[in-house]
Amino acid sequence: MNFDLAKTELFHFSCGRHLLTADLPRVQFGEHHIMNNLERRSLAVFFDKSLQATLHIENRAAKARYTLYTLAPLLRKLKPELASRLVKATVIPALTFGLEIYTKGHINNVEVVLINMTLKAAAKIITGGWQKAELRAICTEAVLPAPYSLIKKCAITSAARLLD
Repeated sequence: MNFDLAKTELFHFSCGRHLLTADLPRVQFGEHHIMNNLERRSLAVFFDKSLQATLHIENRAAKARYTLYTLAPLLRKLKPELASRLVKATVIPALTFGLEIYTKGHINNVEVVLINMTLKAAAKIITGGWQKAELRAICTEAVLPAPYSLIKKCAITSAARLLD
């Protein structure tokens, strides 16, 4: 990785709500000293080991359920094969949009439950399934992917994009 030292700036981020002052330490890189810049004008990338997808998945699941319930009257009239194709074309992309940035290790059980609820609702509408039906069985009957296979597919998609 190469840096253009003329364009390199140093930002200090505080954990609290305290304002940063100009007397913060500078960094020495080889013979060059990089001074602190108090003006935030660059794009920053943060790597967070505790990154969680809860808020993102809540929003995406809500949008997917809205799409599903909007289409529900039509889905009930269609043959199960066509209804399944329509759900795969509209609801599942709404549910999984942006999910590939989170790995399976960062998706906890609460977040998987949100995905489960959306897929189970879609499968029930397609098949007219019972309330107590097992998720994997009803998804198989509705020809929809199981939640963990959906998450795994998103992770594989992400890995394939990194290889390009």
